[in-house]
Amino acid sequence: MTATLKTFFCPDPAAPLAGQAGFEAVFEQASQVSGLPKAAAPGLASAFATALEDVFALPLGPLLEAAWGKLAALEDARTSTLADPSLSALAPLLDHKITSTHRPHVDLRYGGKTLGKVELVLDLALQLKGIELEFRRGRVSALRGGTCQGSGTLSLGGKTLFKRQSKPFPLTGQVSFGEAASAP
Repeated sequence: MTATLKTFFCPDPAAPLAGQAGFEAVFEQASQVSGLPKAAAPGLASAFATALEDVFALPLGPLLEAAWGKLAALEDARTSTLADPSLSALAPLLDHKITSTHRPHVDLRYGGKTLGKVELVLDLALQLKGIELEFRRGRVSALRGGTCQGSGTLSLGGKTLFKRQSKPFPLTGQVSFGEAASAP
């Protein structure tokens, strides 16, 4: 399973965000942008839905690796797998928290004119406990064991539209980051 933000924050990660509980306020607020003709509202809703889907499809692998890349203890496990692609190495991690902020936006254009930009602010926090990282070919290829709990806030113009705390997500077995994971 490849973990994304949707995995943690949506009751049904396979369903579109527009139909999920908790996201109604996001779409309602976006449709009330001042100066936007009512005829443009369906187009804005569609663009907004696409932008949100893109944000929540963000894979957790690169986000986690960016934070883990600064840990010297992981460098030995990473470098030990560079020379021989058939090798893998496991590195245990202490309990820790990773935070990030993302600013997706939708540019508003109507009749060939730019009316403005709707910018969202997505603040994320992931609390990880009892994790082991697997390295292959100098990259984090998987995460094993432990739990992860996420929290996120989606804001528009300083107003919180969506705030969600995920349930603790058991990471039993393995969460794969696949070939897309980058070297720390």
